[in-house]
Amino acid sequence: MSIFREIVDKALDRFGYSKKGFDAFSGASAETNNVSAKNAIKVFDGWVYACIRAIAEDVGNIDFELFRAKNDGDLEQIYNADVLDLLSRPNPYMSGRDFMYMITAHKELVGNAYLLLDGVASEKTKPKAIYLLSPDRVKIVRKTNDPRQPVEYYEYEHGTYKARYQPHEIIHLKYPNPENPYVGLGTVQAIAQWIDAENYAQEFNRRFFLQGAKLSGLITSDKNLTDDQLRLLKESFQQVYSGVKNSHKVAMLPTGAEFKEVGTTQKDMDFIEGQRLMRDKILAGFKVPLTALGITEDVNRANAEATNYVFALRTIRPKMQMLVQELQDQLVSRYSNQNQRLVLGFKDPVPENREAKIEEMKAATNSAAVMSVNEAREWFFGLVPVKNGDAVMTDFNKIPLGSPVEQTKAIKTSTKTLSTQKSHADIQEEKHSNFVETLKQNALDVYKAIKNNIEERLANITEMDDDTYEKQAWSPFVSRVSRYEGLFKRNLEKINEDQAEVIIENVETFFKTKDLPNDIDADKVSELMDEERFVKATIDLETPLMLELYKEEAAAAGALIGLEFENYLTEEIKDAIVRSVELMANSYSDTTREKLIETLKEAQLEGDSFVDLKDKILAIKDFNNVVRAEMVARTETFRVANRATREAWKTSGVVKTIKWFTASDERVCQYCAPLHNKVVDIDEAFFAKGDTHVGAEGGVLNLDYDDVDNPPIHPRCRCYIKPDEISIE
Repeated sequence: MSIFREIVDKALDRFGYSKKGFDAFSGASAETNNVSAKNAIKVFDGWVYACIRAIAEDVGNIDFELFRAKNDGDLEQIYNADVLDLLSRPNPYMSGRDFMYMITAHKELVGNAYLLLDGVASEKTKPKAIYLLSPDRVKIVRKTNDPRQPVEYYEYEHGTYKARYQPHEIIHLKYPNPENPYVGLGTVQAIAQWIDAENYAQEFNRRFFLQGAKLSGLITSDKNLTDDQLRLLKESFQQVYSGVKNSHKVAMLPTGAEFKEVGTTQKDMDFIEGQRLMRDKILAGFKVPLTALGITEDVNRANAEATNYVFALRTIRPKMQMLVQELQDQLVSRYSNQNQRLVLGFKDPVPENREAKIEEMKAATNSAAVMSVNEAREWFFGLVPVKNGDAVMTDFNKIPLGSPVEQTKAIKTSTKTLSTQKSHADIQEEKHSNFVETLKQNALDVYKAIKNNIEERLANITEMDDDTYEKQAWSPFVSRVSRYEGLFKRNLEKINEDQAEVIIENVETFFKTKDLPNDIDADKVSELMDEERFVKATIDLETPLMLELYKEEAAAAGALIGLEFENYLTEEIKDAIVRSVELMANSYSDTTREKLIETLKEAQLEGDSFVDLKDKILAIKDFNNVVRAEMVARTETFRVANRATREAWKTSGVVKTIKWFTASDERVCQYCAPLHNKVVDIDEAFFAKGDTHVGAEGGVLNLDYDDVDNPPIHPRCRCYIKPDEISIE
């Protein structure tokens, strides 16, 4: 043990302080990396907490991307897949971002994160859910220390609960550990000594103010004092003068007594500078810059952006690359097969170094203009195009203004001088006439340029082949809508959970007072499930979501054809969306009520106990969560998104006809496939209410729900629309 450590320990012991560092937790020396997971996971405060939070929040905010490997070696991005849904909602209790935050925190603290896969029978089984295990409660068991021998099983113990999991049930994410390839090493464990030093100094500093304040030393006397007199003098002195609230008081000592200051003062130990040094060492261990923690000392905007760039480049991106590789090997591989190999990726968190790129552009073009206003809006700010913004402009002083006008000359004769010069009025009139003609021509040229630009842009869309339109329009559309689909589904799941609790509580009341009533009818069951309340709750949750989705998709539809709309949501559209959500909420509740009536009658017939009936009610809730919530969420969000697209194009006045667009993947059903490229007028419905539609395999859809102005045509339909005939006349 170092002399400094020994001095600090003795001082802390003298203060009666129970040490917070790793030594106090485990007895393991912080001068080695022998810090157990049980102890390391407790050190989640101070600078450690600040650093881990900065890293974990950034990692948790990064979106995953999924690709399908094609035969030619290219990767095609996939926007809808079971594994993406699982990563965005790994279990009913955690969101995807919270899940990634916790994984990162566990790895930083103890070097390991253990993911329990629910419902898997082998390495090829797809999990139903993923749960996070506390790493300090997991033990890896191997038969021998032979490095060629794999892990036999994982032991998990939490209080009285004990479990043994097979390797195919656990995804083990870890940071490499040079001493043990099977167990990871956390950043906290690796820099334990630095953290210990900071903790000790912080506590020593705190104790100084609590117990010492300004007065700290010895009381001497030239008289002989008894033990009781000494004890009384010491206690009274400490009571009156020690502590922060008593600092700087003037001491009055008995005759013959003298106070002598001893020990090291705050100034001598230079705690501020010392703590700053220890803080910087901890930040260096985590590779976290000061700006990531909101500390701006000696920081300006330029070096703040530079350090944030380096943080994303050197800290966040490598951690994501390691995490994605581990998930690829241990999770995504379960979703691949001989016909389809999936590859997991992520959106790069490193911001583009625009300043360097701009300087390169200036140097290459001698500072000449190289992009249009619309290109700049998209590149710098992600904004939609504006009218007349596609031309590349240059400085006015670089535009040729024309050649000098040749001056008329006087014609001399032998008798008199004849002048061909015009009068001042004639010249001014001619200039004005020329100016007006120039303005007319310029206006005509601008109109032609705008018209040609719009027609060219619109032609590019209408002439796209199916593969191109799928990549550039349909896939982004599905990606945007899928986010709202997930939110819509979670709202329904919350309704299902809350309503199930109410139903069970009311049914239990029946059993406590009497048996279930013989006359089970819709009105009583509606009261049992508090139907009116939950229909209203569904409407209140989903309506704002659908209005926001409509606005986003209307803007995206306008941007697709190069136009920008000011009024996305008219009162008429708002009313229509509200009516649509109300219709959905009542229909959803009707189905739940019918299922509950059926279940209650069955329970009565079979003489079920309350426990049996409770299980059946929970089964209804689970079915609603797993099947119905997902089906309704996808159907309703795609319906609103397609309607927003169609209304935006209709408002533009340039889209005359539209066609049905169906994705080219294997999930296209028999009903959607024949509709691909079906064209209707922008004011015409694809099907009227009451029509029937025959699928490719002979199936029949009775379209009695409403007019089919746009997709979807059936539940879970993912179809889209495409502009067909476009004209700006």
